[in-house]
Order: sequence, then C-alpha cells, then structure tokens
Amino acid sequence: MYEKKWSLFFVVILLIILTACQPAAEPQVSPEEPSSEAPSPGEKTDSESHNLLTPQATFIFATEVPGIEKTDRPTVDATHAPVPTEIIATDSPLGPELNTDGVLNQRILIDQRYLEFEYPQQLYFGDSDVIRLSLIPVEEGYLVQSEFPDHHVETEPYRINQIEGYHLLGTAQIYALGLDILPGEAQEKLIQPNQDTHWRWTVLAKSPGTHRLTINLYLTWISEEESEVNNKPEVEIFSKAFEVDVRSFFGLNRKQSFVGGFGSLIISGLIGFITLFWKKQPIQKLLEVKIPDEKLKIETKPEIILEEKDRSLLQAMFSGYARILIEREFLSGYSGARTLLILPIHLDGRRDAEMIVKIGLKESIQREYQNYLDYVKQTLPPMTARIQRPPVTIKNGLYAALMYTFVAEPGKPPKSLGCYLEEKNTPKVINQVFDNFGPNWWYQNSPYIYRLSMEFDKKLPSHLSVKPVNEKKQINTLSFSQTDYDKLPLINVGQIIFLEKFDHVERRGDGKSYTLVSKSTSSHAPIRVRWLSADSPRAGLVQVIETRENVYQGYKEKFEHFGLPEPWNYLKKVLNESINGTRSVIHGDLNLENILIGAGGFVWLIDFSETREGPPIYDLSHLAVEIVAHLYANKNYDAFSFVNHLKIRSLDHLNILEKLAEKCVKPGTGKREYQLALLVSSFGALKYENLSKKSKQFLYIFAAWQVYLLENTSFDVE
Repeated sequence: MYEKKWSLFFVVILLIILTACQPAAEPQVSPEEPSSEAPSPGEKTDSESHNLLTPQATFIFATEVPGIEKTDRPTVDATHAPVPTEIIATDSPLGPELNTDGVLNQRILIDQRYLEFEYPQQLYFGDSDVIRLSLIPVEEGYLVQSEFPDHHVETEPYRINQIEGYHLLGTAQIYALGLDILPGEAQEKLIQPNQDTHWRWTVLAKSPGTHRLTINLYLTWISEEESEVNNKPEVEIFSKAFEVDVRSFFGLNRKQSFVGGFGSLIISGLIGFITLFWKKQPIQKLLEVKIPDEKLKIETKPEIILEEKDRSLLQAMFSGYARILIEREFLSGYSGARTLLILPIHLDGRRDAEMIVKIGLKESIQREYQNYLDYVKQTLPPMTARIQRPPVTIKNGLYAALMYTFVAEPGKPPKSLGCYLEEKNTPKVINQVFDNFGPNWWYQNSPYIYRLSMEFDKKLPSHLSVKPVNEKKQINTLSFSQTDYDKLPLINVGQIIFLEKFDHVERRGDGKSYTLVSKSTSSHAPIRVRWLSADSPRAGLVQVIETRENVYQGYKEKFEHFGLPEPWNYLKKVLNESINGTRSVIHGDLNLENILIGAGGFVWLIDFSETREGPPIYDLSHLAVEIVAHLYANKNYDAFSFVNHLKIRSLDHLNILEKLAEKCVKPGTGKREYQLALLVSSFGALKYENLSKKSKQFLYIFAAWQVYLLENTSFDVE
C-alpha cells in the first residue's frame, strides 16, 4: 500500500516537472537589429552545397543583348573593393532593335552584385516571419548581413549588364502550400545601378510540419521606348527549393503553449489523481512481431510457389486459423514484392472474407503502412481497400506482410486492371478509376514549379552500378563521393574507383543488393549507385559494372526507332528543364496490378509504398507506360503497326489518359509536361529485366514518339 502511494507521489512530481518545462514565448527580434555574426562570402551558409542554375551570359531579342553572368565566389577584401560598375563600348549592336543604318552603339554598365537569400529554417505554428531576396552592389568590400539573427542566409555573386536605353526589371515569386505568403503574386522591382534592390515576403505558419517552398527570380530588359512588358524574354537567374520546419506543442501556437504551461502547472496536482482512473490508449504500432503458427495449413495452386520466408510470414499473420487458401497471385510490379489473394478458414470450417496480402522488405512494408495513414485513410472513398492492422513480421526477419481488406461478392474475387482489360478490352474503365479517386487526389492540385529530374530521375537507371573489390588504392585512383556530379562523365565501365560513404542506403527487393542515395540539391537530383553485393555497403574500392550512359548506348544498338527521333540525346537535354506544373497526392506506383476491379465494376487501389505528394502526371504517365508494355505489346500487331497506330491516334487507352492529363496540368501550359513525363517513364522502364524484348521495343518507340511530338511544337527548350 505504501509503495502504491509513493509511486503515485512520484508520478505527480514528474508531471509537474514536465508541464512546467513547456516552451515559453521567445522574444521577437526587430528588423532594425541585424545580426553581426553572419557568414562571410567565402563561407558556406548551408550544410550542403547549393549549386544554382547558371544564367546565360546573353539572351536574344532581335539581336544579341548581354544578359547576366554568374561569377566565381570571390573573397572580397574590405580595403580593396572591386569596381562596382564599368563602361564598355561595344563594337556591334547590343540593343533589341537596329537603327536605319543597321548600327546601334550602346553602353553597358557591368553591375557587380551579390544575391542574398535570407529565410527562417524554423517557425512556430501561428507565428509569422520574413523571407528576403536582395541584389546588393559590391561597394568598399562586402559583408553578408542577416536582418534577423536566427535566419539562414545564402549568397551568390553575379555580374549584371545595365544597358543604356533599357530598364532592368526583376520579378520574384514564392510558391508554397500550407503557408500564407504575402504578397502571393509576383513582385516586380526596377533594378537601378549601384542601388540595393530588395524583395520581401511575410510568411505565416498555418499548419505544423515540414513545408517545401520554391522561389524564382527573373530579369527582363525593357526598352525605355516601350511601356508594356508582355511577351518580353526573361532570364531566370535564381531558382531554389527550400524547407521551413513549422513546430508546435501539441498543435498549439506559441501564445497558447505559453499560457498552457502555466495553467498546466496549477492543475498538475489534479492530473495525478486523474491518472488513477485514466487508461492510456496504446500507441499505434508500425510493425507487429509474431511467432509463426506451424499448425496452420497453407494450400495453394501449383503455379504459386512459396518460399520459406513467405510461409513463415503467412503462418504468423493468420495464426489461430485452421488453414488458408491462396487463390491467386497478382503479377508483381518491379519492386520484388508479392501480392496474394487469400481465403482464411476457421477450425470449424467457417470462412472469412477474402483478403489481399502483400509480402515485401520490412522497410518498404512499413513505409507503405505509414503512407496509408498519412495520405490514404482519410482521403479515399469508402469502397477503397483498407488496411485494418499494422504489418506483421517475425523475429529477426528481413521481410514483413501487410493485409488489405475489401468489399467483394462471395465467389467473385477481384481482377487486376491488366487482366480486366485483356478479357473485356473496355478502355472506359480507366475513366472510372479517376472518377472515383481523382477528386480527392489528382484533381485536387496546386501550382508547382519543379525540375523534371527532381521528380522523374528515379525512374531512370542508377547513375552507376558497382561491386566491391579487394585491391589496394593506387595514387591515381579516382575518388567519388555523393556530391561529385561533375565526375560522372569521367567514369567508365570496368574502371576501379574509390567510392566514399553515402548518407542513405536502401536494401533492394531482391535482398541481395543495395541502392546508395545522396541528398538532392537545388540543381541536381540525388545520385544513385547500385551496390551489386549482399555485403553491406562501405567506403572502399569498387569496380564500375555499368554507367547510365553505357546502358542507353546499348539500347540504341538493340532497338529500332522507325524513322522517329532517337530519344536519349533529347532526354539528356531536357532532364533539368524547369516545369510549370501542379502537385497533389499521388499513388506513386499506379500500375495495372495495383488497380483491382471487382464484381459490379467496383474499383480498388492497393500498394501505397510510394504514395506521396508530387505531380499528378507522374501517375498518369506511369499507367500509360504500363499499358504500352503489358497490353499493346501482347497484341497481334508488330512494332511497325504500333508506330502507325500512334500516328493515327487509334489507341483508345492512351487517348483517354491524355484527356485525363488535361485536367491535371496547369491551365494554359499545354501538353508538354505530360509528354516529357511519358518520355522519361517509357525510356526509364527499359531497365526492368522482367519485360520481354517486344515490350521494350514498344517502349523505345513510344519514347521516340514523344520526342517527335515535343520537337514539332513551338516551344524552345531552355
């Protein structure tokens, strides 16, 4: 009895201490008090290296006009300031229009500036802050100064041409979700020589979490004789995606948290007694470890072969049943996971409803369950397949199993969309998929500017495939790290290199290899290296087995493009193109086996391991490529006939998806975003070994067809 009282006493004391430690309000820093401790221009201001898009030195109006040049970052000495401007006489016309003699002499002021980008990396829910973008002339040395001491500042040097007879206009805009950005529209500022130019936004945190924003800055030269800016060419000199972490305390803003801290201190004594009668709800687990039920009988069809790990997981998941019947295996995608349709039977012969079980790597299954909780559970229609319990694994196991439940008629199990289209050839069922799930997912989108490679590079093969070797490092051995983008063209097949440590390692679905992934930057997608060994990756000597360039050169030798443009060279040119698109919740792996059709035409989605926020056309292009590889390639016509069908637009499934894509792209941007997505998706799918040669030939043609369509539009790739 005394022990119970003392336990209660300690619980109350602990609660008092915890509630008293809630965060108090932090003092606001006035904008008139800049921090004196700011990084110098020669220092990195971020934990990573941010490589901005290098602007063009000139751009074209009617004749050649100097634009903007990004310079190497100098170390500026305060006593030896660089000359901010200088006048250069040009020998050839540099203005947008020629005079009657065809000659126009103009002066150009070379305006040396530093671009400063200052923003808060952290906010509290309900607070507001300021984001600043500035172009600062270099005068009497240069010192980076932040307006607020807790802000993060990045700088880049530029040389900007101020052209006599032209106004220089700077247009900046920020795009964000979950944050209020004021002003929301683009800000236009006139950039005067030797004068500071600032763009500022007020950001209000509307919801906690990590928010990703995009900021862009464009320069436009406008003749003083013209009053309108319409249709004037722009030069993008700065484009960056960045993150702001919005924190909260139990969903409260700063003031509420401050008041709650004192209030909790007063009532904490009462809470101690309430805990005697309050039962804590269990925290939702992401994985359950179970012991296999060896008494459970597993009955399957001859064509379905189970490995020992599959049997153990099924015995753990269906522990307590007498037996289970595996009625069907849905064709696997490219992840190596298995998806089974199972009927569980009790000891007394009673049968439960059919269930779908997915077996895969433990990390992938956990991610799928978490994605379901984050993106699916509260957004999809009631008829969607549901996950009712956490995934199941066994002790020290590398794999886990996940169970989907769904509503179906007894004796009429669902079919995959692939089987359904092969049997009935009714393309309109695709409309039903997007009618059911589109309003809460793909059609509920917002503006999103992104680089094509940032969203779609993962569809392409790894940059390198390597295997470890037991050799000593030579003096001239090339070292390759996760930031060495510029070294990729220097690496050849068969070469021995020293591979440095990568931050992120993923075990592949085969369980015998890994993928090493670097962090992405503002100008590069992550570097991906395939580690061809079951041994855990480590820094050391490796032999290069394949490079991305080598893989695609092999495709050029294997496949015909029937007079259409060769796709790889064009793809390399547009991979870093900036896309003015949209973003929504997407499935991430919308293939023919993850869409199920039941009796009565009910539609379900399964497999949410890749579900996230991204461009809606990511899903549409993925499904289109699946149809080409698995439906059209299995028809009677050959590759030449497939080309003709593309030319006369007689492929109904693709025509329907193209119409659906028009609802997902940003209005007024045309089909380019969707066609680029089809190009990357079809060309990237060539890497999958489980595709037939005919399927790959059709995909190669489909990629070439997209290049043909892209090259025959009035759009110039930047």
